[in-house]
Amino acid sequence: MRLIKYELKKLFSTPVFLVIILVLLAANAVYAEKNTSLSYLDAYNAIHEDLDAMTQEEQNRYVAERLSMLNFAFELQRMSEFGEEESEAMIESVMAGKSEEFIQTTMAAVEDGSITKYFPGNIRSEYYLFEKVSEAMNSTYSYETYVKDIIKRAQIMLITGTVSNDSKFIYNNTSKTLEDFSDFPPVEVKYSVSNGVLAATDTPLTDIFCIVAVAIAGVFVCRTERDDGILAIVMPTAKGRSATAVAKLVTLLLASWAACLLLCATNYGFALFRYGFGDTSRSIQSIHEFASCTSLISVGQFLLLSLIVKLVSAAVWGTVIFVAANAFRRTSLSLLVYLGAFALSAAASALPSGSRLTLLRYANPVSFFDAGSVVGKYINLNFFGAAVGIRPTCIVFGVLIVLGCVFWGIWTFAKMYPSATAKTIRLRTGKLRIRGHSVGFYELKKLFVYRLGIAVLIAAALFQINSADNVYYDTGEDESLFRAYMTKLEGPVDGTQDVFIEEERQRIFSAGDEIAALEQKYAEGLISYKEFATENSRLLSLQKRASAFSMLESYQYSIQESGADTYVYPTGYKMLFNHRTTANTHAMLESIVLIVGLSSLFAGDFESGTVFLLNPLPRGRKYLYRRKLASAALFCVATAVISFIPDYFTVKESFSLNFWTASTASLPFLSDIPFQMPIWVFYGVLWAVRIFGALVTAALISAIGCAVKKNGITMIASGAVLLIPLAAEKLFFTSLTPFTLLPLQNGTPEILSSFPSYLFAFILYGAVGLICVLFVRRRFTRETGLIARLAKKLIKKLLRKIFGKPVKKVAINSGR
Repeated sequence: MRLIKYELKKLFSTPVFLVIILVLLAANAVYAEKNTSLSYLDAYNAIHEDLDAMTQEEQNRYVAERLSMLNFAFELQRMSEFGEEESEAMIESVMAGKSEEFIQTTMAAVEDGSITKYFPGNIRSEYYLFEKVSEAMNSTYSYETYVKDIIKRAQIMLITGTVSNDSKFIYNNTSKTLEDFSDFPPVEVKYSVSNGVLAATDTPLTDIFCIVAVAIAGVFVCRTERDDGILAIVMPTAKGRSATAVAKLVTLLLASWAACLLLCATNYGFALFRYGFGDTSRSIQSIHEFASCTSLISVGQFLLLSLIVKLVSAAVWGTVIFVAANAFRRTSLSLLVYLGAFALSAAASALPSGSRLTLLRYANPVSFFDAGSVVGKYINLNFFGAAVGIRPTCIVFGVLIVLGCVFWGIWTFAKMYPSATAKTIRLRTGKLRIRGHSVGFYELKKLFVYRLGIAVLIAAALFQINSADNVYYDTGEDESLFRAYMTKLEGPVDGTQDVFIEEERQRIFSAGDEIAALEQKYAEGLISYKEFATENSRLLSLQKRASAFSMLESYQYSIQESGADTYVYPTGYKMLFNHRTTANTHAMLESIVLIVGLSSLFAGDFESGTVFLLNPLPRGRKYLYRRKLASAALFCVATAVISFIPDYFTVKESFSLNFWTASTASLPFLSDIPFQMPIWVFYGVLWAVRIFGALVTAALISAIGCAVKKNGITMIASGAVLLIPLAAEKLFFTSLTPFTLLPLQNGTPEILSSFPSYLFAFILYGAVGLICVLFVRRRFTRETGLIARLAKKLIKKLLRKIFGKPVKKVAINSGR
């Protein structure tokens, strides 16, 4: 127990581990917020709150009556949009078959507004809400019919010989299904809100975050001491290896459970806060998605069992990283094996349901996280022709994986060889080299592998991919019509655009007169109602283009003013360049990744004392300093790409980006730029600004690390310096924007269009970045650079003029 206590204390006092877990929790919170978002959430919760207080009979009667009234009112509302005579005839057809009492009640409810209880004044939305609820309610209360239909189909298949003994699995599966559902006792179902239960348990991205958190915990528990060569002290102690191995395994499992519990608790909390779980005492079969479940459990028990299944799955992955970390001599290889196990498991879980390998689809560690299928669905797997339930299969395979990995991991720990990553430092030709590899290669490896820089980048990439998948551009009807115009007119300016615009202007402006003439013809009986309705619909749709056409005219005027030679649909480029809605999120993500990844770049060497080994080596510190800067620059580029490249693919999926060689003069929102250039060059300039912002951020973090010389304090101080101003800007203190790194990190067109006002940011943070680089050089190499030496000479001359005598020595902070 004492070893376990020390291992836990050591793990949870590691700042890098804690920061990475916090980043995963923050990313999962964003995912949970998006996963539980619903545009009509208040109305959805309000109607279910009313339904929960009713019996089944009252629910059915309430929904049926309101749906009938809303349908009638909605049809009347649609008919009123036509002319008086035709709407009168259509209204009569709608009223046919309705009782006088029903019509009077509905009209009274429409007049006093009581017909729209959940969407006041919006009959259409109210009708669609009740339609969705009615559909879900019918699915719930048809459970008995659903079970009878399963039994009936299975009996027919067996009696008629649709399945035979030749197809063993199909026959056995049908027989087992018939037996299980025939013996299953009657279940009482009750309709209630189900979105909360589904949002809490069906969370694939959270499952990935759990797997990543387990990997990070495994590396810190099993690899850190071994890579540093400290674990060799355990070798000569009595029972040292076995006791330490068990302590590390228990610590890893506890850390995995803690991370998984926090991630799942976030999802449960958001689901409970947004939707609630309804009546948790109702049977799980009350939720349509789990109607096939053959276990007598309630919704509350299902939520608890789902959480337990996810915790057990985290333990399975914990044993996998335990054996990977101990069986292989390098951390990079251990992570690669773990990633390979995840890839194979994910590929198996993606097999089609009708495959002969359905056993592998569910009997793998990734599918273990699918608690909804494991606990709440009836699934039989093909085990050499036999039909085996999913729950016993997962239990057996999970136990086998855990036992195999535990014994293998402990055995490999006991047979451990000296670490291959605990290098010895050698001097070759006056330069620092490490076991045949250059310092530059080792710094890259240390940054991306040993200090989990690659894991941080992968977590950021997963967050960005999920964010990109959840972006939806609601452009509206006007934008859709404007896009149709621009799709037709895009290309070099050749005069055809002006001709088309003039003809379209005449058509739109004359539509009103044509409608009046058409109504006159119909009133005089010169045309039939069918002819009138068809032509009137065409003219009305033409009139609806007026707003989009004004957008086209505005674009034409801009093109003529700027002298551009190409028509380009500008909305996609505007979304890509002016991403104001996501700018702050990208900046925060980039800052967090750089803080986590680079805090130990210089501070780690000071804290571990490695820097003192370089003192007697020729050019040791200078040589290492330059390699560290190069590694940091590469990490900055990777971070900037991960932070911003998803924007391109998201926008390209929704809008056309086909004219990169056209001039920026073709984009009206860039008309303020003092000099024009091809669009692709402008995009490259923005990327250069973003990378410059990332480099300045890295310089700040490195300077703070060299000043405080502690990883944990560096993270806290860097977070305060970089994230607090961004948070303040997000709270609409936009006047602070030029004083933050936001303009540089995001690279918005404001930097060029409002260049004089943002020139201050370039000068300020360019100078700050240079000062930070010089400070790091002075503190790390203990050598004064050229600029510092010139400054020292200048100070001497000034003092000589002031005091009139030479100054022999100027005290300058050496940083020692």
